[in-house]
Amino acid sequence: MTEWATLHKLIEAEDPRAVGAALHGLDAAGRKALVAPLVAYERAERRGGARAWRRRPALAVAGAAVLPGAVPLAAWLGRNPLRMWSDDVTDEVGVELVMAALSDRAPNWLTVLMTHLAERLPVRQEERQRYLLVEALAAATGTPPPLSDGYLLAWLREPWNSTLLSPRLSSIPASSTLASLGSSRLPVDRDRSAALLLRLFEVDGVGALFDRWPTWPASFPDLIAQGRVGRADVIAACVARLGRPGRPTELAGHLRVFDALAATPEEITAHARELVGLLTMAPGSVANLALAALIRADGAGVLPAELALDAVGAACTRTEKKIVRTALGWLDTVTGRDPAARAGAALSVLAVTFAQQPADLQHRAVSSALRWIDHANRRDRDELLAAAAGLPPDQRDRLGAGRGRAAPEPLPLPEFVPEEMPPPIVDPMELAVEIAALWRQSRGGPDPVAIERVLAALVAFSAADRAGLRTALEPVRAQFPYLSGELPEVSADDPYQPPPYADPLTHMVVAAMAPARGGPADPYPGVDPTPGEQHWRALLHRPKSTPLHEVYARRLRAIAVGVAYAPRPILLSAPTAVNGLIDPGALVDRLSRAAAEGWRPWPFDLEHALRRLPIDPEPELALRAAALGTPEGDRAALRLAAGHVPSAGPAEAVRRSTDRGRYGYRNAEPVTATLATVPTGTRLGLGTPEQWLLDGYDYESVARWSSCLPSFLPVDRDLIAAHLVPQFAHRTRSGRGDGHLLPMLAGADGPVGVGLALALAHGLNARDRTDRTHATDALTILAARGLPDGAHLGELLGRMTTDGELTLTRVVPALRDLADAGAAETVWDLLRAALPHTLAATPPPTRHADLLELAVHVAATTGARDPIPGLPEAAAPGPSRTRTEARRLLTTLTGP
Repeated sequence: MTEWATLHKLIEAEDPRAVGAALHGLDAAGRKALVAPLVAYERAERRGGARAWRRRPALAVAGAAVLPGAVPLAAWLGRNPLRMWSDDVTDEVGVELVMAALSDRAPNWLTVLMTHLAERLPVRQEERQRYLLVEALAAATGTPPPLSDGYLLAWLREPWNSTLLSPRLSSIPASSTLASLGSSRLPVDRDRSAALLLRLFEVDGVGALFDRWPTWPASFPDLIAQGRVGRADVIAACVARLGRPGRPTELAGHLRVFDALAATPEEITAHARELVGLLTMAPGSVANLALAALIRADGAGVLPAELALDAVGAACTRTEKKIVRTALGWLDTVTGRDPAARAGAALSVLAVTFAQQPADLQHRAVSSALRWIDHANRRDRDELLAAAAGLPPDQRDRLGAGRGRAAPEPLPLPEFVPEEMPPPIVDPMELAVEIAALWRQSRGGPDPVAIERVLAALVAFSAADRAGLRTALEPVRAQFPYLSGELPEVSADDPYQPPPYADPLTHMVVAAMAPARGGPADPYPGVDPTPGEQHWRALLHRPKSTPLHEVYARRLRAIAVGVAYAPRPILLSAPTAVNGLIDPGALVDRLSRAAAEGWRPWPFDLEHALRRLPIDPEPELALRAAALGTPEGDRAALRLAAGHVPSAGPAEAVRRSTDRGRYGYRNAEPVTATLATVPTGTRLGLGTPEQWLLDGYDYESVARWSSCLPSFLPVDRDLIAAHLVPQFAHRTRSGRGDGHLLPMLAGADGPVGVGLALALAHGLNARDRTDRTHATDALTILAARGLPDGAHLGELLGRMTTDGELTLTRVVPALRDLADAGAAETVWDLLRAALPHTLAATPPPTRHADLLELAVHVAATTGARDPIPGLPEAAAPGPSRTRTEARRLLTTLTGP
């Protein structure tokens, strides 16, 4: 009998062969004696053994010889793979060792093990050793494995595995084709082979392997000819798979199968409905194949005309110009066979095209409509002309301006009404729920409204009912163990100190749960008497933070210190509107309460409250504040009487380059971005925004609290936006932009200048469609408030486009949405300022014709007649689409 001490030494020696030899012929009693120590040892190794990964093959062999149950052994082998770490040992050696250890097990037991191993084969990673073990068990028991996703992917990968020189495959000649290799590995049972091949179209990941090894798709005709699977079944399975979502490489492999099958027109017609569905929602590559197949079936005369017209209608809703252009040509062909019967359906398709396609395709659709309009009945003609009312004037004129159809009236801009803050938190229990919800957020920034409500409630309850607040927060402390102690003291020598912009909220909750060290009558403590305050401030200058986030962190930390040393009944700077503003009357009421109750607001809290007042003066409220007879009332009276004097705002937009990336590491290529310069020495002490880019700040880390910044200083939104521009430029390019901040900035107060214009430019250029929608919403809000004239933003867009910093394929659709939302005048001001830059560029920006086409649309909507420098030269005769759109714009601007 093998003792555990002996087995332990062999496992520690990382020798699976010796383990297998020592356990060979082990009886039931010997197995039972070794189970408990072996399981305990493996559990300890999983918790952090220094060389646990090297001992897994030995553990796999030991488990196969010792464990009594097939199901636990399947889980054991999943945790302890059979990969052998010696260069002269192949994967098959580990499989042979395990099979030898299982040699005395019953066939039914082995079948259960094989079934569970096959079902546990991973999908996202390759584990060839476990797959070979499944095949070995299947051969030993004569039972086929279940066709799980992991098993099918492993089966498909096997001939191309990097260990091709294994004994199992070494007899295959190097010249063997993939088709014959795949055929030789198929089960002899035809039903089993058919089920396996058809399951390939149901498993995600197979298509990527088909695309990687294109001879696999090419083998399907041979497999069909051998009778391994039915041709109709393969075509149906392939079409069904193309109709499901998938990555481009995944779908590309199944497209290869469809091409290899070379479906006949009759076979295409049998699946015509499914192919029409692909034209509606499938990716462009799949839709292009479906359209070509349906056109081929129609050319053979086997596709019903109604299906052909449905296919054209579906294709004309797509954004790919090539597909739409091909579909319009096919529409003319189908309609021309029987104009009297099909003209009405053709006009219905063309009406959809009018509304959804750009100008060049609209022109093509109008040409087709003119060809068939006289063959349609009056009702179909009227519906077409109604749809044509939204076309540009020149296209409407081609269909006949005298038919009594006028262009639709532009939508009015929605009225902007600042949203009031929701009611305050009413008791400590509600506050505890809100705090727990904030800490559970794993992605995205916290809701600034929720943060402000929590801050106000923490301040109020820490002064009015500190014991009740502590009781309510105890369950939260149980969930978040770091909520302990009193006001946390930090060390400047600790390199692993949590980022300073995230700490202060935790500090505040901890301070509110600890006993107060003072009362409302006590003054706010200075920096030196507060333990750890100097060290905490030193942490603010580490590279994970930015100047703007430091200012916000100081506010949270200051509230935490105030709650700990000098509690106050109310937070003076709590906003009354969602955009961060404080109603002047509410601020005077709070100061009146402080004077009546005999306590003085925290100095930083008063300063922040004054910065949150609207920009307009309030003389009557200034008199009320002065009458309070307190220093705080006097300061408020001065601010209310004079109104807001904006901080020194951004001066100009300049391009900056750096070769530093995240955390200050150097990149292989320099990063260039257009940023706003801010004069140094501003009263906020924020420095210059370009320092973010030059120093390589970690935008991903600071982004969590960025959502709170637009409402932090709402009347200085242009300055806040200027400091956020580097973050916008970085994150919008990566596809994880902060576009939701733009409507917040637009809803704030104060002047609109270079900073906000640059932020909007980067938002319009965002990689993510949702971020671009946020930029459009922000511009809609600004237009509704009558703030921007569009010229400044247009100037920036023109310069940044010619410099290659903006992409017109992103910017133009966003601007079109803005114009259609009722801000056509703003968009025209923007285009009028941008076009001189893009027209003068050599070569012109990519998709410049799209920008000119948008200008035609907006000029027609607004009735603009402004001259554009460089436009007459660009409108010179020529075949390019850019020159065509330039001529259309010139005609629109100079027409009657």
